Amino acid sequence: MENGKWRMENGFSLIEVILALAILILGLVGVILLFPVGLRASRQASVLSEETLVAQSRLEEIKTFGYEEIDVMEGAQGNFKWAISLEEVAPEGVVDPSGLRKAIVMVTWNQGGQEKKDSFVTMVAR
Repeated sequence: MENGKWRMENGFSLIEVILALAILILGLVGVILLFPVGLRASRQASVLSEETLVAQSRLEEIKTFGYEEIDVMEGAQGNFKWAISLEEVAPEGVVDPSGLRKAIVMVTWNQGGQEKKDSFVTMVAR
């Protein structure tokens, strides 16, 4: 003490340092907890992209076959199984519906022990 008054020292007290570290640790823990969520979302996006590519390649194959040569098919590509089914379509207002087919590509895969499915549709005309 100088002349009966507390002298202020420059610097941080122990309590200020502990509070600053506690806030920093809470922020870091929050960021670390987000990593598994981000990894799971990234993995899911990768699987969905791959699944879409499988379906797109089958849809392009259907387009190259043409109306007469399209048939029910199934197969596998990587971790994905695909199946093509056909439906004759008769939309409203169409005089001759015999020239239109609906081709459905069903893609299935296992993810986390569960079977997942997704379907993609294209219309093929004569």
